[in-house]
Amino acid sequence: MSSFVREGLLQAMLAESPDLLELGEPVAVVREMRVPGVGKVDLVAVGLSGQITLIECKLAENPEIRRSVVGQVFAYAAGLWARSYDEFDSLFAARTGRSLAAAVAESAGVQEDWDEDAFRRSVGDKLEKGQFDLFIAVDGITDELKRVVSYLNEHTVSEIRVLALELDYRADDDVEILVPKLYGQESATRKTRSSARGIWDEESFFGALAQECPEGEPVIRRLYDHAVDGGGDISWGGGVRPSLTVSLTVGTVRAAVWRCRTDSPPRWVLLFDWMQRRGVSPERMQRLVNRLGEIPGVADELKGAEASGWRTRSRIPVSFLATPEAGDRVVFAIEEFLDAPHSNVDG
Repeated sequence: MSSFVREGLLQAMLAESPDLLELGEPVAVVREMRVPGVGKVDLVAVGLSGQITLIECKLAENPEIRRSVVGQVFAYAAGLWARSYDEFDSLFAARTGRSLAAAVAESAGVQEDWDEDAFRRSVGDKLEKGQFDLFIAVDGITDELKRVVSYLNEHTVSEIRVLALELDYRADDDVEILVPKLYGQESATRKTRSSARGIWDEESFFGALAQECPEGEPVIRRLYDHAVDGGGDISWGGGVRPSLTVSLTVGTVRAAVWRCRTDSPPRWVLLFDWMQRRGVSPERMQRLVNRLGEIPGVADELKGAEASGWRTRSRIPVSFLATPEAGDRVVFAIEEFLDAPHSNVDG
């Protein structure tokens, strides 16, 4: 059998594995959330930054993939536009039985540095502006849909990004293969960069970091340059404070490895939960922990990562990495982590 049997299977797979959407941050997902006056949107994903993503799922054999699905996802966006945080929270809770903030905090694994008030403000601001990411998820994309996505990104306001996700699913007896491919990123990114949309960039991020922790800015700059030179992907946050997330090739897989947030105090965050999900081996992550634990003060921040089954994050104050010796150790640890030998099941 090839392709999906029904749209519900496609929807369920994305709900269980939202990292397929490549949103750049962990998200809480709700299925079939009611949008008053419009209907039920297949999936809504909300990230720690407050970014809201609306997803409609369609099979290639469904004639709606041609045009009406585009109008459908825009109708849901219009139905949520200008609603208050409390209204949106109620719609989310009606389907999940829990508050939006609690669901997002759990999905992100945040603890002491969780600023719920800032999250609420960010979500409320995006609702007021109608700032959404709109996804059309299909099992087979058409040339027409590709062109529609590109056209919309070129000719709509900067608050809206439109993308299409093709999930080529194939199953033969007990073997299942899923090949995701994202369309529209280039045109959406080009629009974002040329607009005044509240997504941070290199200049604003390092400016904020230098203001909060001037002694730690050089080491984060070194790690950033190392990632860029090595072909890493940089995702700039869209939250209240500047942040960046770095994805790197670890062994044979691509994974989000670290993030830096410019909250007070700024923290360098190791994304063990994302790496674990992408297949990076426990042995490889333990080697990284051991190396970084040699830096004074850092070992205590890494406690619990292994015990959690690597389903957590370690938040290291940037100030701990501020000395030249610590900076050298961090860069060496990352280089060793990326290139270390691994087993057949290791990423």
